Amino acid sequence: MSEIRTAVMFDMRAPAFGAPTRDLYAAVLEMAAFADEIGISRVNLMEHHGSDDGYLPTPFVLGGGIAARTKRCRIGLGAVLLPLHNP
Repeated sequence: MSEIRTAVMFDMRAPAFGAPTRDLYAAVLEMAAFADEIGISRVNLMEHHGSDDGYLPTPFVLGGGIAARTKRCRIGLGAVLLPLHNP
């Protein structure tokens, strides 16, 4: 299968009127696995803190979950706020 050179991005916003956060994260893992199966080459995640709608405060954790469910696609982390992470 040839690789599709495209990316998907998950921002993980979960406003009160939407799906529960637990369901949203489970769906993202399924979507990332499917994207990998059909040849999507990249999954992008952005970090944001303090948003009322849950705008992905932990991209490293979600990226690890996506890495466990995929085989080929690259995982990009953008807007990572290094002072908020203790190595």
